[in-house]
Amino acid sequence: MADPTTSPAPADRHRHAHRPARRRPRGPLLLATVGALVVVAVAIALLVASGEQDDDAAAADRAAQTPVASTSPTVPTAPAPALAATAAEVAPTPEVPPEFATAMQQIGIPLDPHTGWVLADGICVRLAQPEYDQFRMSEGVERMFPSVSDDQAHDFVAMVAESVCSA
Repeated sequence: MADPTTSPAPADRHRHAHRPARRRPRGPLLLATVGALVVVAVAIALLVASGEQDDDAAAADRAAQTPVASTSPTVPTAPAPALAATAAEVAPTPEVPPEFATAMQQIGIPLDPHTGWVLADGICVRLAQPEYDQFRMSEGVERMFPSVSDDQAHDFVAMVAESVCSA
């Protein structure tokens, strides 16, 4: 029998038995790495595709601007009528009452009279809906125009409700 003092292994275990080293699971790390690579690949593909579309659009613009020699005889055509209508033709500009413009200036709303009139029309549409009231509309005016104080916004909406919406 061997001398227990010279044996390096404890007596209760076999001397070749070792616990396996704890390995960290690589599955989540591998999955995250593959996912990141896929995202990068998709981003690169989108950038390349958008670059090609820009090049195609630029080439089409250049081709449209460059006169091309034609082998077929050209037939003179009548000039095409202008199809694009201006904003003034589409929607006639309503006349802004001078009283409204003056009241807007006195209240301190930083808009030109026409834009203020359009905003007032929108406020009237909203005030006709049951879920909107003057308080909510004035809060919206404050958010839309940070330079307008709380009192100015409430005064403006009240003025719109009385003079514009009731007219």
